[in-house]
Amino acid sequence: MFFKDKRKWIPFGILIVFVIGTAVLVRSEIQSASVQKRQNEAQTALSFFYENLSVNFERLNYAKQLSYTDPYLDKDLKLFEQVSLRLLAEYSAIEAIVYFEGDTVTAVYPKEEYGEVVGKELREFSYSYTLAKVIKDGVIEGPEQLGVNQKDVFLFLYPMIEENEYKGEIAVALDRDYVISQMGLGFLEEAGYDYELWRVNSMGENKNVIAVSDSSIDFSDAVKFTFSLPAVWTLSIIPENGWFSVKQRAALNVCCGAAALLVIALAMLAWRITEQKRELYKAGHTEPDSGLFTVEGFCDFVDRRIGRKPQTSLCVLYVRLSNFRRLSGAASREEVLAYLGRIRGSIGENFPAGTLAARLSEEVIAIALFEDRESGAAEEMIEEFVLQLFWKRSMSGKKEFVNPEYCTVSYPADGSHAAELLRHAAECFEREFKEKEQMV
Repeated sequence: MFFKDKRKWIPFGILIVFVIGTAVLVRSEIQSASVQKRQNEAQTALSFFYENLSVNFERLNYAKQLSYTDPYLDKDLKLFEQVSLRLLAEYSAIEAIVYFEGDTVTAVYPKEEYGEVVGKELREFSYSYTLAKVIKDGVIEGPEQLGVNQKDVFLFLYPMIEENEYKGEIAVALDRDYVISQMGLGFLEEAGYDYELWRVNSMGENKNVIAVSDSSIDFSDAVKFTFSLPAVWTLSIIPENGWFSVKQRAALNVCCGAAALLVIALAMLAWRITEQKRELYKAGHTEPDSGLFTVEGFCDFVDRRIGRKPQTSLCVLYVRLSNFRRLSGAASREEVLAYLGRIRGSIGENFPAGTLAARLSEEVIAIALFEDRESGAAEEMIEEFVLQLFWKRSMSGKKEFVNPEYCTVSYPADGSHAAELLRHAAECFEREFKEKEQMV
């Protein structure tokens, strides 16, 4: 395992969750920013398209151009007929030109094909013709079918208004496919967009698709641009590969995933380096035979703990292993190391994790127990531990013992830092030892 202490996985697990959460958030923000950027570009493309469409429709609006012949004032319609015939000759896309004087068809060109509509009333035609009279402004409608031959056309209607009174109108029917070809939709395809151009009819009843690049595409999340002619026309566009393509999504997932893994790996490495430095520091401040801290290491780690949590409860157990020097001198090194190892093991068994222990000298050990000295739990742990420190062996036919004697001091009553606590413990021990000798 990476961590021997399972509790150390908790902050690292929090870090992993944080890094992954951040990576997901960053990925989402990048995608949102990219989509927003492309949608802004699409809006710009739509604005440019509409400007171009307006210019093209103005060019195709032969009805408005014919209004300059003043057919209402020119009762014999000579100029109107002359210009109409010229336009029919020059532009094959023009299917028919009609003039209404008031509500009645007075002239139509070409006469050979559409002469039968002369004399018909406005009410006999589609509502598109009446709409120009109602709003007293130009109207572009379509696609529609001509009643005579069912040809698909777009209607350009322009009313004749005098002193805000309707006097008649001019209608020019242009071939549907030609008008669509002049709208400039190819610009959108060249720019990499799929499109759908549709309108709601003048009665607002249904959707009429005028042109679509691919009928299988869902344009529900497309960028839309709406304009009035006066029927409401809408152009929806979406990039051919979507606002955020599969390749972009995959690349972003890989990048964000790799970044998250890199951060986690660097965090693990930094944590490992920190742990190794801590272990090296501990090793440099550890007494080799016992595996306990040296005086310097003990003081340093205790003072750090106090510094992090000044309100902590701390009891320092000061133990002297009387007669240890004499017994260890006569014992083998293996026996001495076994005894010191037993002390280290007893510390781990009897005291909670986080307890610090040091070998101050050959016969003295100190234990920093982060518990209240007055608590029954601390007293019980200390007594149980001390009982395990007795060592018996035979010397010159006699039984000799290591007799552990101890005293305790507490922070902050007996000192504000480790060195002061140890000094106070040593003084307390010597004083109690002298008192015992005098009693003997």
